[in-house]
Amino acid sequence: MAEANLRMDRKLVSGDAGDPGAEDLRPARFALLRHDWPEPHRDLILEWPGERGRELLATWALYPEHAEKEAFPADRATSGRAVPLPPHRAVYLEYEGPVSGNRGHVSRECAGVVVRVERGASIRIDLHFEQAGGLVEGTLRISRAAVGARSLSIRVSHTHERPAASCMVFAWEPSSRTRPADEVNGAEAQGR
Repeated sequence: MAEANLRMDRKLVSGDAGDPGAEDLRPARFALLRHDWPEPHRDLILEWPGERGRELLATWALYPEHAEKEAFPADRATSGRAVPLPPHRAVYLEYEGPVSGNRGHVSRECAGVVVRVERGASIRIDLHFEQAGGLVEGTLRISRAAVGARSLSIRVSHTHERPAASCMVFAWEPSSRTRPADEVNGAEAQGR
């Protein structure tokens, strides 16, 4: 099932998944990890499209409005604050378990492919991933918070030696609906 969705997404990105060199055209990946240290948050780790194979990947700590809920729900938009972190090793796209240096534990909440990124004043990232038997599609926007916004006053430290102010916010907007697994497989069978 996951491989079928990856093949479908490869077609979306490369336009030709039947090509023998299509493996080199695999879409960029992302992972959203629940991290319990020093306070509960999510680590978003992603490859930029066209930059596969890098050892260090762009990473943000995401603090959703409701920490116990999913950061990327399939049925509603949500938002929160985003703290840019130093790049994380690519191994974290697949890793679950303890983090070195007694920095807690990570577990994957979801993972998938990055279909498109628009970099600019605000970063827009289109994501596809599997959840509850379907393919969830949506757009993540990471942007600067408005001056005076509450998120500007929240301070988080990555190294915990000095505080790092976050002036970034994120907004998750799912596509109009989640595509059921049978629809995803049917679209692939028809070559879409």
